[in-house]
Amino acid sequence: MIAFVIVFSLIITSVGITYTYGLSTLDEYQEGEQKRNAERAFVALSDNLGDIEDRQVQGRSGELRLSGGTVSVQEDTQVNVTAPNWNRSFGEVGALTYQYEGTRIEYESGAVFRRDGDSRRVMLSEPEFQCSGSHAVVSIVTLSTPDGTAFSSDGTAQVIAELDRRYLRYPLNRSVTSSSDTAAVDHVNVTVNSSKTEGWSDYFEEAGWVAQGATGDEITYRCAPDSGQLDLYVRQTVIEIRFIG
Repeated sequence: MIAFVIVFSLIITSVGITYTYGLSTLDEYQEGEQKRNAERAFVALSDNLGDIEDRQVQGRSGELRLSGGTVSVQEDTQVNVTAPNWNRSFGEVGALTYQYEGTRIEYESGAVFRRDGDSRRVMLSEPEFQCSGSHAVVSIVTLSTPDGTAFSSDGTAQVIAELDRRYLRYPLNRSVTSSSDTAAVDHVNVTVNSSKTEGWSDYFEEAGWVAQGATGDEITYRCAPDSGQLDLYVRQTVIEIRFIG
C-alpha cells in the first residue's frame, strides 16, 4: 500500500510538472518555429518580387502560414533620390508586413527586416541598391493593394504579386550607355523616411554609402566616387499585392 501511494504520487507529480512547464515550453517552441517559418517565407517572397523587379516577369505568388497573425501593406515609407540638377520623390513606397506575437517581419523596397518586441530591426535580405566607384543603382519597389486592408487567418494565405508598371527614372534618356552621356553624376543621395531606419542605416554603412545626416525617422546616405563621376541608374517597379485565404 505504501509503495502504491508513493508510485501514484510520483505519477501525479510528474504529470503536474509536465503540464505546468512542458506545455509552456512547447508553446514557446511552436511560436518560435512559426516566426522562423514566416521569416523564411518572406525571404522567398523577396526573391519572387525580385524576379518581377529584374527579369521582366509579370507576376509571382507565394504562401505564408499566418497562424493567427496578420499580413498587410503599410504605406508609411518615403524615399527621395537626389543627384546634381535632378530629384525624385517616391511617396508611400509600401511595406509588406506580417505581425505575430510581438514580432514583425517586413519587406520594403527589396529588403526584408525582422523585429522582435522593442529590439533593433535586423535586415535579413538586402535591397538591389549598388554603390561603387564607377556606378550607382537605386531600385525602388512600390507596393499597393486594391482595397488596402489587412488579412488575418489561422490558416495559410496566398500572396499574389502582379506587375503594375515599370519605370526607368534616371537617366531620362533611355539610350544612355556610357558615363560620357547624361547618366554620369558627381554623386547621388538617398533619403529614407521609414520606421525601419536603423536597419537601413546598417545596410548603407556596410554597402559603402556615406552618412549625410539623420533626423528622427529620416536618414540620408551618399554614393560618390573618390574622383571623377559615376553612372547613375534609378528605376521604379510598381507591384500590386493581393491576399487569398
